[in-house]
Amino acid sequence: MRILQTIVMLIFDLCIIISPTVGYIDTIRIMIQTRKPDYYNPNTILLILFAQGNKVLFYIHHPYATLIFGQAISLLLAATILTILKYVFSKNGKPADNSDQDNIINNSENNLSIQNMKDEEKFHDNIDHQNEEEDSIEITLEESNNDIQNISQNIPPNEAFRQTSNIFKYFFHIKQTKTFFHFFISIFLYGVIDFTVFKILCFLMGEKVAVDVLGLIANLVESTTSFPTFVRVVINHDILTVSQLLVFQYFFGDILKIFVFIINETPWSFVFGGCCQLMVDTVMVIVYTKMKCELSHQEENNASPFVDNTQSNLNEANLNDSTANDEYIENLSEYDEKAKEIELEEEGEQVQN
Repeated sequence: MRILQTIVMLIFDLCIIISPTVGYIDTIRIMIQTRKPDYYNPNTILLILFAQGNKVLFYIHHPYATLIFGQAISLLLAATILTILKYVFSKNGKPADNSDQDNIINNSENNLSIQNMKDEEKFHDNIDHQNEEEDSIEITLEESNNDIQNISQNIPPNEAFRQTSNIFKYFFHIKQTKTFFHFFISIFLYGVIDFTVFKILCFLMGEKVAVDVLGLIANLVESTTSFPTFVRVVINHDILTVSQLLVFQYFFGDILKIFVFIINETPWSFVFGGCCQLMVDTVMVIVYTKMKCELSHQEENNASPFVDNTQSNLNEANLNDSTANDEYIENLSEYDEKAKEIELEEEGEQVQN
């Protein structure tokens, strides 16, 4: 009996841990099906990484409920998977299929063979002009060497420093990174900065105050996790690139999260952040539901004329079929009457004979 209770509690705890990621799992499913990164929201991912990463740091210095810590880990994992899919399905990072690579190789080999045949023909035709071509090549090489020398003379002495600064600018603009590895490097750099600031606060204000400030900031940032989706739905009126399950998961997840915070007696900053997030998500759910109903009603209105026309066409077709059947029956009856008259005439002639 105790084993059964333990299993039930483990399943319940697992559901609580995974519950905040249900909407993101649905987004992962949609991205895999469509193979497009349109559903990826970089602002939401960055907020998740910052808030949940600081929650992990908060847990190290001030342990709280293990279930909430598990939620932070699951959200970090979901954000990582979404980011990987974004770079895989984006145009810059989409890997070529094996079939495409084979086609490219085959086409290149065919082009090379054709080009070699053309070169052999041109070699026999243009052998007399070989010396002139060599002279032109030498002139071109001399001009290119002069250009290289001029360019090397015009290079400023701080070009190396400028290139290094451009590299740092590239990695500090996370949204501009081209690969997931570069994205990971950017996140690592910001993580080092965040940890350094936290240690400075510990030195200046003491560890307890710094940990409380860290928890407050992490939960305030977490309360804005749904704000990019809020902007997309409420302000931009875009519900086509938003997972329906994600929107409602924000709302019901906030209620469940606040309930778990209160039961597990987590710090007040966690409850405060959850209440702020619930207010934002309530407005988003109301607007999303309203727009969804309007869209479905509009689709029904657009489809109703087509249905009416189709029904009228079917009625006309049935009417035409009925009239055609009536005419066919009349023709058959006339044919039968004429056949009977002919038979009677033939019988009369036979009787007279």
